[in-house]
Amino acid sequence: MNRFSVIPALLLISSLAMVMSCTKTASNLFIPPEEVHFIGDKTQRYVIETNPAPAFTVKLGVTTVSKEDRTATVEITSATGAAAGTQYTVNGLTSNSITVPAGSAVVEFSIQGIYSQYTAGRVDTLQIVLKSPSVKPASFNDTLNLILRGPCFDGAVSDINIMLGNYTQTFEGGSGPYTTSIANMTHVAGTTTATAMMNNLFDYFGPVTINFDWTDPANTKAEIPLQITNKEYAAGQPFYVRTKPGQANKFSVCNERITFKLDVLVLIGGSLYYYENGMDYVMGR
Repeated sequence: MNRFSVIPALLLISSLAMVMSCTKTASNLFIPPEEVHFIGDKTQRYVIETNPAPAFTVKLGVTTVSKEDRTATVEITSATGAAAGTQYTVNGLTSNSITVPAGSAVVEFSIQGIYSQYTAGRVDTLQIVLKSPSVKPASFNDTLNLILRGPCFDGAVSDINIMLGNYTQTFEGGSGPYTTSIANMTHVAGTTTATAMMNNLFDYFGPVTINFDWTDPANTKAEIPLQITNKEYAAGQPFYVRTKPGQANKFSVCNERITFKLDVLVLIGGSLYYYENGMDYVMGR
């Protein structure tokens, strides 16, 4: 939520007078094309933490309901080398296909990760794609990227770049969600600190510097050092931001989540004054 500028909203109301028959005819009824698609995000994560791990459910939807059974074709590949029967098993598919029963528009199958393959930090991506022949794949969600990983410890940061990208579940003081992002990660191999740029802080500010520190594996830290922003207060005084000193400002490579307490300050007459003091701020995928 943008707490820092009040932009007048202009409501445009367009009224159209339409005179038309209320009689339903074949010419004005819309019949959607029959297409199959995945349900949910295009990229999903499956953490294999127990033996056996709970299976991951993949859901498919069809845009129409039929009086007859229909078939959807599914292709599973992995650029990281995951193989069916070794890293995972699939339940609910027969020869790479699944039946959508008559009268139904939703069907599912499951993927079972093999725990022993993911106890040493292995991470795989399965690309699950809907294919023809069968019900036509929908162009809007015909591919699912499923990330498989084993038990995770936040202090064991093997690749800090996992924190890059969009955080669509960003909340501030209970308001949200909106999207923030982390980009331009700088990390020297062999060290336990990194620096990146965070964009759209408070759904308002431009890029600000964010630091990551996992020197203490039991206490990973995320910090926004005190810095001027690209925005100004009403009378032209610049806004500053920082993480609240002395608070638990943390990041998690396991959950890909960042939690802060943030200060927003205004520079007036050479002194900084609080605009927001220790606001809870959460960034999640």
